[in-house]
Amino acid sequence: VLWSYLASWGMLRGSSFLLWKNPAYLKDLVEWIYDQSLSTWNIDVENYKENSQTVLDLYKGAEKYILKGKNHQSVTLVTKVLLGVFAIIPAYDRFFRDSFSDIAGNECGFSTPNKKSLEIIYQFYIENKEEIEKLSNETKVFDFNGQPTKYHYSKAKIIDMYGFQVGYLKSGIDNSFR
Repeated sequence: VLWSYLASWGMLRGSSFLLWKNPAYLKDLVEWIYDQSLSTWNIDVENYKENSQTVLDLYKGAEKYILKGKNHQSVTLVTKVLLGVFAIIPAYDRFFRDSFSDIAGNECGFSTPNKKSLEIIYQFYIENKEEIEKLSNETKVFDFNGQPTKYHYSKAKIIDMYGFQVGYLKSGIDNSFR
């Protein structure tokens, strides 16, 4: 499932080293994910202040199991995994980084998750809490049969979608094919 998720988000194309691997490459990562505390799934942007180190530790752990000691660019890939599995951090892809770098000004370039970038995401959440909470509560997760579950999109996912869309629109990419 993780392999398909990564493929659907473009993580298995172009210059990605994963393009030359198979799903078994992720076995150690999946085992590491299963070893994480159940409380990990309760972390969201609203409690970054007390959990920012846990988020950063998860980033480092996932990065270790994804890269396996190889020297590859990994920020987008690792944050996509953390977003897709735990829903605790936006994916630091090109469009998200562009929009949140603008929000941060000179404080942070969003090149990698760190305490400063998490503080800025948290501050964005606080400043837009009402709208983010509303969108989170309205946006349900659906099961494989297309039925709504009791789960809702995390606040991190809502912020991810905002950052992606703003960055995408800012890029000027022609989306007339849609």
